[in-house]
Amino acid sequence: MRVSVSTALRLAKDFQQTGKSKIPVLLLCSALFETIGIQLETYANVQRGSIPNRRRFRPNILDLECVDKAGRVVLAVEVKDRALTLADVEGTITKTRNREIQEVFFMAPKVNAADADKINTRLDTAFATGQSFYVFDFFGLARSVLALGGNAMRRLFLQKVGEHLDNWITQPSHRQAWQRLLESL
Repeated sequence: MRVSVSTALRLAKDFQQTGKSKIPVLLLCSALFETIGIQLETYANVQRGSIPNRRRFRPNILDLECVDKAGRVVLAVEVKDRALTLADVEGTITKTRNREIQEVFFMAPKVNAADADKINTRLDTAFATGQSFYVFDFFGLARSVLALGGNAMRRLFLQKVGEHLDNWITQPSHRQAWQRLLESL
């Protein structure tokens, strides 16, 4: 079956709105970055960072880590379901610098307007010291990637969302919502 860019994005948008938590957008980002990794062969897999709890604080946890065959993180992804702030940027710069991760994506629906200039300045400074940071809204990046990748990439993306729902042991409501969306095609 053929899947258009607009259909894939509509499914993603509808799925994102199924929950009040960050989980749907995290799953969508994970599936998109795994699809990119498969198509471009730039990394072997996408791992979800462990969610820290009160008993076991781990300061270097990132939302998604794109890992090569040798186990090295070649790209980190921080996912936000709210506006990106300067505090978010500072924390991620520290975490990724400590782990020598050079390529980092922030996936956020927008940038906090009050912090926008400071964020741009800070990311320019980080670039000068050897790290590259990119700020995207999921749907902007997904539109471009899924258009460039063609129908095969769009189908793979939809498949990967389902696989990540199963692999991450998510709430049944998330899996049921995704199933209903696919059945609506």
